[in-house]
Order: sequence, then structure tokens, then C-alpha cells
Amino acid sequence: MTDQSQSRPTDSGNQSIQAMVAKIVELQDKIVENQEKNIMLSTQLREMEMMARDADDLRTEVANQSALLTDKSRENKRLHEDLAKLGSLLEEKLGEVDELKSLVVDLQHQLKQRESERDLLAVMLTEKEQQQHHQGAASTSGTFEAAEKDKPLGWLNPFGKGKS
Repeated sequence: MTDQSQSRPTDSGNQSIQAMVAKIVELQDKIVENQEKNIMLSTQLREMEMMARDADDLRTEVANQSALLTDKSRENKRLHEDLAKLGSLLEEKLGEVDELKSLVVDLQHQLKQRESERDLLAVMLTEKEQQQHHQGAASTSGTFEAAEKDKPLGWLNPFGKGKS
């Protein structure tokens, strides 16, 4: 009986060892499973941190772009105002140019009129000189003194009074 009583405690000891080994294996499996979950969660955490940094970078970039756009809008508004001023100034200058053109056309017309009057007077003077020349040649005998009697003496006039 002693053999049987001794084998029973070893059987129950074996069973408890096997139960403990099974429990250890089960706990090791849970540890491995939890480590895998931990690695996966750590990876997800790093990805989320990277996404958060990217979001911050994008937010900063959007703020910078917004400030730049605001500056460009202000600059465009100022340029638009300057262009409007230049446009009105150009309109004014074009009006002045049109006035000057009409003045130039008027002056050209007056110049042509004066030139035609001058030409007419030159023709009339030439005709009168030719008429006087023909009358003078027909009435005189061709001597210098006869021609001189008809002509006024000009600056010698005071001296000519004593000759007669």
C-alpha cells in the first residue's frame, strides 16, 4: 500500500505540474499576444503623432498662405487704384492731345490761308511792278533823268527840293 500511496501523490503532483505548465504556456501566449498588441498600438501611436505633426505643419502652411494671400490682395487693390488713377490721367492727357491736334489743324489752316494771301499779294505786286515798268518805258525816252523825275527821292528827298 505504500507503493500505491506514494504513486498517488506523484500523480497528483504531476497533474499539478502539468496544470502549472499549461497555465505558464497560456500566460506566455497571452504575454506574446499583449506584446504584439502593444507593438501594434505603438506603431499606430507613432503614425498618429506623425499625422498630428503633419496637420500642424499644414495648419502653419495654410496660415502662411493666408497671410501671403492677404498681402497680395492688398497689393492688388493698391495696384488697381494706381491703374485707375493712371487711366483717368491718360484720359485727361488724351483730351489735351485732342485739343492740341485741333489747335494744330487750326494753325495749319491759318498758315495755309496766310501763305495763299502772301502768294496772291506777291502776284499782285509782280503784276503792279510789270505794269509800272511797261508804263514807265512807254512814257519816257529811255533816259535816266526822266525816270528819276517820276520816282520819289526817298531819303534824298530833302536834298532834291533845292534842285528844281
